[in-house]
Amino acid sequence: MTDENHRALEAALAAFKSRREASSRQVRIDNGALPAGSPMFFYCHSCGVNHATLREDYEVPPPHHCRDCRAMMELTKIVQAAEEAP
Repeated sequence: MTDENHRALEAALAAFKSRREASSRQVRIDNGALPAGSPMFFYCHSCGVNHATLREDYEVPPPHHCRDCRAMMELTKIVQAAEEAP
């Protein structure tokens, strides 16, 4: 792993921990308890932040992970591929 990749991954993990800690203190909104017509709140499956709020009649669901967690996952794949390369 290059030093640049290592620093980027460390920074991404530090940011992830910060997001996860901050989201643990936030009250999650239960979409099922809201009245009809209310917006729907979607939370990242990794860090827990509210990453999308859509109208109740949304047609395309949001991704399961926030943009930052998706970027961290891609970086992890790149680092793993670099480590496995001959």
